[in-house]
Amino acid sequence: MEIHEMHGRFDLLLKIRARSLEEIRDIVVNKIRRLPQITEAELMTVLKTIKEDQSVSLKRDISDATAAAT
Repeated sequence: MEIHEMHGRFDLLLKIRARSLEEIRDIVVNKIRRLPQITEAELMTVLKTIKEDQSVSLKRDISDATAAAT
């Protein structure tokens, strides 16, 4: 699960991976929506992931930081 703080219509974005729509429904209905702090929830499903890359290029980041410092 990933949780992101957002600006806009909603305060949080939760990314949930599940084996089925029934499992997602169970999580949303029986866990998330029962939390007293949750006043509204919207469910969106991903049809297809085009690209997923969470790697970080430290070499590029270090080069950028060095160039910015000079």
